[in-house]
Amino acid sequence: LLAVEKTGVETNERGWIKTNKFLETAKPNIWCFGDANGLYQFRHKANYEADVCANNIFGPEDEKKEVDYSVVPWAIFTSPQIGHVGMTQEEAIEKGHEIFVAVNNYSSVAKGFAMGYNQDDVDDGFVKLVIDKSYKLLGAHAVGPHAAVLVQPFVYLMNAGYTCDSPDFPARTGANKLGRACPEAGSFMPVYKSMVIHPSLNEVAGWAIGKMRPVNIKSQGHEHQHEH
Repeated sequence: LLAVEKTGVETNERGWIKTNKFLETAKPNIWCFGDANGLYQFRHKANYEADVCANNIFGPEDEKKEVDYSVVPWAIFTSPQIGHVGMTQEEAIEKGHEIFVAVNNYSSVAKGFAMGYNQDDVDDGFVKLVIDKSYKLLGAHAVGPHAAVLVQPFVYLMNAGYTCDSPDFPARTGANKLGRACPEAGSFMPVYKSMVIHPSLNEVAGWAIGKMRPVNIKSQGHEHQHEH
C-alpha cells in the first residue's frame, strides 16, 4: 500500500522499513518509527521512537538522539498480569553471566496479605530479579496485580547504566552526567538503600533484594549451583 519501492526507502527481506540509529531511512529526509520498522512492536516503543524522531527532525544536527533498545519492557494485561524487562534467569546463564536471583511473593508483605494472598496459594503473585555478580540488574519479572507498575522502576535502574569505566561514555549521545555515579549505576543498590512505602505492593519488589541467592556464582574455585 505504501509503495515504498518508488521512494528509495529500503526494506528488509520481510518488508520492514530499514532505519539507522537515528531512525533515518536510506532516503534523505524520510524517517520511520513504530511498527513499520519491525522492531519491538509495542505502543510504548513507538512513543519512545516518536520522541527521538521529532528531536532529530526538528532539533539541531549536532544534538541528534540515538535509539537504544537494550532495555525494552513489556506487559501482558491478563489475569494475572505479567510484567517483564531484560533477561530471564535462563537467558542470563546462557549468555555467560554468573548470577544471583531474588524472588519475593505478594503473600510475604502486608498489602499482599490484605489482598487475600497466602503463602503457597496457587495464584500468589511474585517479583523475580536477575542480578549479575557485579550487582548489575539484568532482568526484572513480575506476575500478579499491577505487575507492569512493579517492573517499571527496574527499567529506570537498568537504563542508568552509564558507568565511569564505560569506554564509550564520552561518545554516547545524550548521556547524562548523573549516570556516572559509579559504582551504583545500573545496579540494585538504590533499591537496597531506599525506604519502601508501607503497606504497598512496592514492598514485594523492594524487599526481594533481601532474598537474593547465588545461582552459579564461582568463588575460589567452587561454583554455587541452585535449582530454579
